[in-house]
Order: sequence, then C-alpha cells, then structure tokens
Amino acid sequence: MKSLTGILLCVHALGLSAAATESPVFDIPEIKGITIDGKGADWGGKGFRVETLAGESGEVGAPKDFDPSFRLGWDERGLLVLVAVRCGPTTEADEPYNLWKMDGVELFFGEKPGSPQYIQILAGTGADPRFPKLRTFLNDIRKTRSPRELEIEVASSRTADGYTIEAVLPWSALGIKPHAGAEAGFQLYANHCLPDGSKLSVTWFPKHDSSSNPNSMAWVRLAAKASPPVLMAARALLDQGKPRVDVVAPVALAGEMIAARVNGKIVATNMLDSVSGRARTAFLLPLGDVEVSGAAAGKVLIAGSNFDPPPPRSIDSARIIFKPGVFGGEQFPRCDFERPAEAEKAMGKYVLTPAFYDADYREVKTAANPGCYGAIVQAKTESGQTFKRFITVYRTEGGRSGDQKWWYGLKKRTGDLRDDYYVHLPAGYENAPQKQWPLILFLHGSGERGYDIAPVKSRVTQMLQCRPDLPCIVVAPQCSPDEWWSPFELNDLLDRVEKKYRVDADRVYLTGLSMGGFGVWALAIESPQRFAAVVPICGGGDPDGAGRIKDIPIWVFHGGKDAVVPLQSSQTMVDALKKIDGNTRFTIFPDAGHDSWTQTYAEPELWDWLLQQHRSGTTTSSATGPGSIAK
Repeated sequence: MKSLTGILLCVHALGLSAAATESPVFDIPEIKGITIDGKGADWGGKGFRVETLAGESGEVGAPKDFDPSFRLGWDERGLLVLVAVRCGPTTEADEPYNLWKMDGVELFFGEKPGSPQYIQILAGTGADPRFPKLRTFLNDIRKTRSPRELEIEVASSRTADGYTIEAVLPWSALGIKPHAGAEAGFQLYANHCLPDGSKLSVTWFPKHDSSSNPNSMAWVRLAAKASPPVLMAARALLDQGKPRVDVVAPVALAGEMIAARVNGKIVATNMLDSVSGRARTAFLLPLGDVEVSGAAAGKVLIAGSNFDPPPPRSIDSARIIFKPGVFGGEQFPRCDFERPAEAEKAMGKYVLTPAFYDADYREVKTAANPGCYGAIVQAKTESGQTFKRFITVYRTEGGRSGDQKWWYGLKKRTGDLRDDYYVHLPAGYENAPQKQWPLILFLHGSGERGYDIAPVKSRVTQMLQCRPDLPCIVVAPQCSPDEWWSPFELNDLLDRVEKKYRVDADRVYLTGLSMGGFGVWALAIESPQRFAAVVPICGGGDPDGAGRIKDIPIWVFHGGKDAVVPLQSSQTMVDALKKIDGNTRFTIFPDAGHDSWTQTYAEPELWDWLLQQHRSGTTTSSATGPGSIAK
C-alpha cells in the first residue's frame, strides 16, 4: 500500500456551483527544434504531460479501445501540442466543419480563460481509410480579428495502435508576445466513434459546456520547466442529491490510497481499484470545499467545490412546486419554480399554466372533493421554450390516494407519455432480418433524469464497454425531472419496443442502478411474467411482493460501503426471497460505495449467466450461491 502525499482535486463540474477557488496554472516548458510532422519523435521526454482524459460525467473508454493523452510546450512560433490517441478503427465526418462530430481532436486556444479572443481547431485523424490525408478546420471565434489569414500548422501520422496529432498554435493569432511568465488559455477534446455509432468525448480541462465557454479553459504559463504531469482525471456530480467525486487514473496507480478532505479535514480514504483496465475510485462527501490527495499522480484542480444546489441552467432542470402541496378548500394553490428569482435570471420571463384533473381524468377548475388531483403544468419562457411537469396536489379531509397507475392513465389520455429512449442495436441486427434478439431494458439513476438523452446514452455506453460484443438490443428510457420510474409507463414502452424491433420475448432482461435499481424491483413485481432475468444494482423494493418474483432468476448487486442506498435495502429483498426459496443470487462488493455498477457490469460471469436465461426453461449457473459475497 502506497503512502499519502499531496495531490489536489478541488471539485467542480456538471451543475455544481463554483467556490472562490482559483484555477491552477500549469507551467509549459520551452522546447526548441520541434518540427511539426505529426510524429513527435523530436519531443523526446519533454513537455508538460496529461495522461488521463475523461468525459464530463467521468466516462472513459477501455484503454485498448480509446485512450488519448497529450503534451504541451512552447517556442517563438506558438503553443506546441502533441496528442497521442490509442484507439480502434476511426470514422471521420464527411465534411471538415463537422470533424467534431466523429473521430478527431478539438483544440481551443485563447488569450486567457474567459476572454472572447479564442480560436478552435478541428483535426481529423489521418487514419480513416476514406480520408488518409489529414483534414483540419479553423473556427475563428475572436471578437476582434487581424486582417490577415491565420496560419495554423497541424500534422498527423498513423501509429500501430492509433494516431498522433501535432500542432503549433501561433501567438500572432491572439497578440501574445511569448516570454517566460506569459499566460494563455487552452482546452482539448478528443472524440471517438464507438461500435454502436455513438460518440465518446473526453476533455481537458473538464467543465460543463466547455466547448462554447472560454471560462472553461485551463491556464497555461510559459516557463523553463514543466509542471508535474497530470495522471488522474476527476469529475463531480450530484448522486441522489449528494456530492460524489469520481477519480480515474492509469491502471499502474491501482493500490494507491487517496484521501478526501472537506473544509480541511480528512473525511474519507479510498484505494484506487483496478477496474476494466484503469484505476478508479469514488467518494460520497458532505457539503463543503473538497480536496482529494494521493501520491505520484500529479495535480488536478476542478475549480470550486461547495456543492450548493445550482440555479437552473435551462427549463429542463428547473423544479416547479405548489405552495402548499397539501391544501384545504376548493381553490387550488398557486405554483411557481422552487427558486423563482434564479429561474428568471437563468431563463428570462416565464409563464406557468396549470391544468388540474380529478381521479376520473376529468379536467376541473376547483377541488370539489377531498383527495388527490393531478396538475399538468406547462411552462413557457419568453424565448419560446416550453415544457411540462406532472405534479400531485392533495386536498385534505380524506379521499383517494394518488398513484403511478393513475398518472399513467392521465398521461396516456392527454398524450403526454414519453416516447424517447436510447436504443443500441447489436452488430449484425440489420443483416439478419429473420432473427429475433434478446432485449435488455436498462433503467438509469436519479442523476440522469431530464430531457437530454446524452447522460443515459453515456451510462449504456459505459455498460457496453464491459461486453462490446453483447448480442442484445438495449433500450434505455429516460425518467422525467422530479419523477420516479413507473412500472405502468415502462410496460407501455416495452409493448411499443417489442412491436418495433425483432425481440425474442422469451429473453427479455431487466437491469438498473440506484433509482433504476428500485425501478427494477418495482417493474419485476408488477409484471413478473415478462422477464427472463433481472439484475437490480444498489436498489430496494417491497418485500411483500417477493412471492410474485420467486421464480425469476435474480442476481442482486450492492456495495458494502454504500452511503446513499444502504446495503440493507437489497438485503431485505434477498432475505424475503430466500425465505420462499426464490431463485436469487447476491453479490456484495465489500469495498465499493454507491457506485457498485461499474464492478457489476465488469463481471464477465454476469453476462454469461444473463444470456443463459430464458423465460421458459431457465438455465442457471451455480458459481455463486444465494447470499454469497463476491470480490
């Protein structure tokens, strides 16, 4: 076990508010004699190195499939950049101005972070057989431009396991005079098309909307000596409303101990574990300024870390409430955003229009009787954006309790059932028109709720990286903001999916994590006849429903140190099934926190087991008995 030393990871990112912490400045060494030929041989061991890049939600590829790194230096011409990308086959966009959409690299070079004086350079790979010659595109975003054309020198070369990009970004583009101590802004994206046609983007410096926000650039300072290399990447997000920091590093750092400090005090220590070819760990932390320290992995600062709930970035993430939600009398209460001032600041003027419905789906103007009413609230901003929220209000003095089945009926009647989901089709699907395929229904956690399917797609991509050749259709719906998985809406979705795609109805599997783990239990109990096997991860359910699912093969997973969903939530369901001889297995990862899904989906035995299951005549393996502990 290695010792603790000073690596700083002050957490920001992904909708978490910024503290006053200043961004770090990375020293970039002067390097003479660099020829821009795309090979990088004349760099030797020189340059400031960044060895790990990750997506905005912490996603990374398997090292053999997608693993970019880069170096920076400078000379009298400009900022020197050398990017090495290990990857599989590359697929570039047809048009140079769309190079950002598929395989390639994006370089952002600015006068300084936050300045409107910056440029973007798109570069292909030079490794796509359709485009063997490197293609580039310059996006000049400067507010004040020099009259002469910019000259950006970029070259590439193929390597045994990918490609390299080499460039010099000229000081003349931004009016910077190169000298030791001068500073500039820099940002890098590396993009790769995955086998299912989706794109994985990893970045440096990590921050939401960084491709269009010059405030997200890193500070680089011209110097004689380079700063220590950056070996780790960290991302912060809210998980079940609590701050979580995900850390990823090269697998060589597995076994390294790192510590999390909140307001200067150590609150947790974790070991970097080897997971799918990388070293990873995660922290669930209380509120406060966060720093994470370890040994031998460089310095990473993600500026700001107080985790206060952010103002709404768009109408997709803004919460609407009724005040009060429980009321007396016939007059319905008024509704507004939970934080009206912040909502108006973020969106501009807005209008909220509620429509109320009673238990029989009739629109009503007053609450004539006590009980639950459903409110469909339409919001419209002055820019013309619109969206809806579905909220329950309750008139006291007895009455009918609202439930998801009632809401399903109302949404279906009013045409408000969602029909958007991410679908992955297995290799060979289009070429086998007579073949029926197994289906996996994947339910995400609370952090992926909303109207942007990208986070859901990212979760599925992360899962499929563990079994790229998975011969299954994968369907991943998205839960609306502030809502919970509804078994009735999910059943409706499955009906539509099974009509649209060639699904083997005897091999429909169900899995989900966190909030999705709860959804797995609820849907399985509601429709046990539908599934050949289910895999709930760090969830929980109603033990009274165990009798309905005793014959379904169920493999339950949970982290032994989960501070978000207690281990007992899964244990209760497993115990209820064991009492009635249910067909269940239970794997506990003793050292895992809430993120037990990464280890779960990395288990090769899970996929082999799952693909053996059929709704009629199920086959189960016996490697791990019910209630046993793996890992």
